[in-house]
Amino acid sequence: DGDGHGDAGSPVESCDEPANHVATGDDCDDADAASAPGLTEVCGDGADNDCDGGSNGCHLEGVIDVGSSDAPRFMSGGLYPFWEGDVAWVGDTDGDGADEFVLSSPMADSGVGAVYLIPGLLEGSWEAPSAAAATLAPETADATFGTDVAAVGDVDGDGLPDFAVSHAATSTVYTFAAVVRGATRADDALGTRTGEAEEEVGADLLGGADVVGGAETDVVVASRARCASSGLPGRAWLLPGPLDTGADFSDAISVTGEADGDGFGCSVAIVDANADGTGDVLWGAGGASSAFLFLGPVAGSNLSSGEADIRILGSEQFGSEVSEHGDADDDGYGNFIVTARTDDTEAQAAGAAMLLDGDDLALGANASTVAYASVHATLQGTYCCTPGSGDLDGDGTPDLVLGVPYWDAAGYNDNGAVFVFHGALTGAYVLPAADFVAENTTDHRGTFGVLVSASGDGNGDGTGDVLAMARFEPPLGILYLVRG
Repeated sequence: DGDGHGDAGSPVESCDEPANHVATGDDCDDADAASAPGLTEVCGDGADNDCDGGSNGCHLEGVIDVGSSDAPRFMSGGLYPFWEGDVAWVGDTDGDGADEFVLSSPMADSGVGAVYLIPGLLEGSWEAPSAAAATLAPETADATFGTDVAAVGDVDGDGLPDFAVSHAATSTVYTFAAVVRGATRADDALGTRTGEAEEEVGADLLGGADVVGGAETDVVVASRARCASSGLPGRAWLLPGPLDTGADFSDAISVTGEADGDGFGCSVAIVDANADGTGDVLWGAGGASSAFLFLGPVAGSNLSSGEADIRILGSEQFGSEVSEHGDADDDGYGNFIVTARTDDTEAQAAGAAMLLDGDDLALGANASTVAYASVHATLQGTYCCTPGSGDLDGDGTPDLVLGVPYWDAAGYNDNGAVFVFHGALTGAYVLPAADFVAENTTDHRGTFGVLVSASGDGNGDGTGDVLAMARFEPPLGILYLVRG
């Protein structure tokens, strides 16, 4: 590219210096003269100008209309909408330095369901089946395969991150190897765990940490049947590793809520809250306006939510959604994001997100007193938020990502938005006053931001990227990828 730096991956051996070659092979992009060691970083141009792999203070800022932007996007293909399912970053499954993600579509193939493993490097507009490096289908034509998806770390010891898929119709959790490619059936999974059929096990799947102290990756999953019922207490299971075997739930730790309609377990986060090196589990219970923290290693068999080490009390459906937030305040203790979807601090049922530090929690703690930061929506009936966390500017501190699918913009109702707050937060904030806002002004009731995942780096540039779903955007839902 004429910048005086060449590509070390394309050497030429010669007694004399060949034309259009140099002796310095340290260029990170030999097709772009704007990228070379020693150049000054330019924010917003999409290039690693100085080839150091970092952002050098650049980060997402301002407001974009994601529908008219150049953000990569993925559509369902065929006649099968993204009205159900989930999305999650997995990690670098093929060793190319960039992360892949899994996207489930339970309504694909006339409701049989499918799960797609998709490279985060892709640009442009794609139908998910065409973009996928692997397409997973159920063992039989049981309905709605792909209830939820989650990264689970390296289960098989090959140095690559694996992932899990739940199928509530059969109460089964599957673990798949990172190297899976092409058309694959669920019976080719590394391992399966099958629970009680009437529970429809499969809601809010999460893994990637050891929470029972067995030096294996464990998985947490909830009862879809109970999450959808106001007449039963919620129920969740902790499935101890190893996950690459076939088994039932006989060794699982079951935890059940204490009140009908409490929603216990329907949202979950894992983080080391007390800095002891073992993962701790925070289960939300929005129907009880509470969150329950079980400190690892978790032990027992049939537990109740009342046996939690710490119960955090709130109001206005506090505990509707929970998410990990790394160690955002850099004190060594894990942080959580907890939402209260009907919070009315700024407007009726506008909703709020609260940030909690594991070091500040105590038995019976009240969310209003232990939250070190809060974000409140200002539009009535937005039911904020879908929380996420990721380092979007490469500074080592996780950034707060909030999807608000019922946000109104450009005269449309419920077209949705995603808000990003950079760095360590303290005090109270209100939407839409975020560092960065991605709006979707192209369609009425598109619900952009109903799903978010911000823990992956799709193009390997050292900054995290945000996946955000607009579930009802025509034609049949669109997943957007917003680069960090």
